[in-house]
Amino acid sequence: GPSTQNYTVSSASTYTLTVTDLGTGCSSQQTVTVNTNTTTPNVTTGSPLVLGCSATSGSLSANSTTAGATYSWAGSGIISGGTTASPTVNTAGTYTVTVTDPANGCTSLANITVTSNTTAPNLIMGTGFTLGCITTSGTVSASSTTAGATYNWVGAGIVSGGTTGTPTVNAAGTYTVTVTDPANGCTSTNNIVVTANINIPNVSAGASSQINCATGIASINATSSTAGVSFNWVGPGISSGGTTAAPIVNTAGTYTVTVTDPTNGCTSSSTVIVNVNPGPTASAGTDISITATTSATLNATGGGTYLWSTGETTSNITVTPIVTTDYCVTVTDTLGCTDTACVRVSVDFECGELFVPNAFSPNGDGSNDFFRVKINPLCVKEMQLVVYDRWGEKIIEITDPEKYWDGSYQGKQLDNAVFVYYLTITLTNSNEVITKSGNVSLLK
Repeated sequence: GPSTQNYTVSSASTYTLTVTDLGTGCSSQQTVTVNTNTTTPNVTTGSPLVLGCSATSGSLSANSTTAGATYSWAGSGIISGGTTASPTVNTAGTYTVTVTDPANGCTSLANITVTSNTTAPNLIMGTGFTLGCITTSGTVSASSTTAGATYNWVGAGIVSGGTTGTPTVNAAGTYTVTVTDPANGCTSTNNIVVTANINIPNVSAGASSQINCATGIASINATSSTAGVSFNWVGPGISSGGTTAAPIVNTAGTYTVTVTDPTNGCTSSSTVIVNVNPGPTASAGTDISITATTSATLNATGGGTYLWSTGETTSNITVTPIVTTDYCVTVTDTLGCTDTACVRVSVDFECGELFVPNAFSPNGDGSNDFFRVKINPLCVKEMQLVVYDRWGEKIIEITDPEKYWDGSYQGKQLDNAVFVYYLTITLTNSNEVITKSGNVSLLK
């Protein structure tokens, strides 16, 4: 309609309008410029999205600096926000966003790819095992070649390592492990069965036994119906076979056998008492007191043969001890069984007063020629007499009450001098200890 009041144009240009008055033929002109705006809006998108086992949905993002731009998304898994800059999606695929400039209606398109990684981590399981009386705990195991995989075990007896590949457990049961791939949150699960065998083996130590007093031994015998058990005996006199079912023993007492089941290490014990056959009863009579140089007759009873500690083999012996002495007799019956009894013969004697001279004259005149302790030798159980010169050098040491010092040193007679002595004596009957010290003069 170039000849009408309104004119529709389709290209940019300068347009001139002429208006004519038909009555007078006069006219006026006016120009108008028509411009073109076909600039498309700019658009950028965010990073591609990866869905996984834990991240089952996620947000896409687009951005435009064009003022007032609007957004419209297209794709198979848009669950919300399809007309916003950041819709939420839950399906792998290609998502297209259309950005529109409201000023000119121009649009721009951009794509974002959404991928999915739901691959479960691989899981390699170890083998189960059996707990027993010795193996009270053990390790179950799992492994994965998936990088960074984490582990989580559940079960009734986990004592440590529940978030590792090798936890320690101490109870029978099923132990389940879940392995997680940290890259996608996907998991794999499997289990291991741990069993227990704590059956106690049965055992009997058998009937009580007696040691034969002639042979000095006895046999005991344990039994067990548990297959393959081992035996171990303890007691006061196992002479052989301590790790067999039937050991030989030689001492009365209580004997305990412990059997061990090799399949699980479990044990049980039983006891048996071993006695001694009755033998002869020896008697050496009652204790006797005599005076020194007096004899005593000892009478033994008990039957069979006799052997005294003196070596005599009669039932009655005569002794003349010089100090208190114990005499023992061993009686042997016809079976070879023995018994021993002892009797004490106490000897009473006068010790007299202990005297240590303060001078002596070793000149060979037969009078006071020696320095000696004066006491009944029978009274002395132990003695130590030490003589020193004035410079502290030991001249002589005497331990026999019947010995003496003749005034010599290293084979030479000493000159007149004063010496120091120290004396310790233990008395025979009372065990009393007497100590004395003093000076002794050597005079010629």
